[in-house]
Amino acid sequence: MSTRCRIGILQDNGTIRSIYCHFDGYPDGVGRELLDSYTDIETINKLLDLGDISCLGNEPVSDPKDWDPFTRIHKHDYTLAYRDQGEDCPAEISKNENAYYELADGCDYAYLFHPEEKVWKFCSLYKPMKYNLKDFLEEKQS
Repeated sequence: MSTRCRIGILQDNGTIRSIYCHFDGYPDGVGRELLDSYTDIETINKLLDLGDISCLGNEPVSDPKDWDPFTRIHKHDYTLAYRDQGEDCPAEISKNENAYYELADGCDYAYLFHPEEKVWKFCSLYKPMKYNLKDFLEEKQS
């Protein structure tokens, strides 16, 4: 079973650009990788340029030769995009946060980068609360 999520960035005009991620969407998976590797607007936009992804690695790079045709799980620690399997799944634009969370319906989590604050926030779509991702993970470790 997969833990699905959406990954987005709040843009200057209030819209949100986002992609779907199929595997490891929980805070200790995708959440930790976002905090560790996706900390600036340029890197986040490179990730979103890939479109929907199967899994998130520490690089916003996808390579079709590293898809395992039997398990469809990555062999290296970088991102694998559905476009490399011939699917057309570009990033989507939501007009506001409410529309973003509606788009994330069916996912377990939604992550949103706030550039002005330079912070990732997330929520469990089963519990409508928004958390500062870094604070949540630090509190969980203590």
